[in-house]
Amino acid sequence: LKTGVRYTIDCSKGSTGLVYDGDSNIERTSVDIDSVPKTETEIKLILGDPSIALSLSGLPVAGVGLVRQEFVVANHIGIHPNAVLDPEKVSPEARIIINEKS
Repeated sequence: LKTGVRYTIDCSKGSTGLVYDGDSNIERTSVDIDSVPKTETEIKLILGDPSIALSLSGLPVAGVGLVRQEFVVANHIGIHPNAVLDPEKVSPEARIIINEKS
């Protein structure tokens, strides 16, 4: 990145941001949530990143329908559960990090 150069940062894919050269043609559309018709189907979230749960709490949904528990554990302890369950499948470098956290 260079000072004075314009970039577009895309954070729409979760916790990983993508950086693009230049300005992007992004169209922003706002919707008055009260004008959206009610449905008979309950709209629920699939929560894959527990760190954004609070920011999603204001959405007009019926709650959380699915929680990716392995992500909750990985977010809380910083280690994916499979890395703990099958340490032989983890690289030596990753094992060092896991041992430091456990």
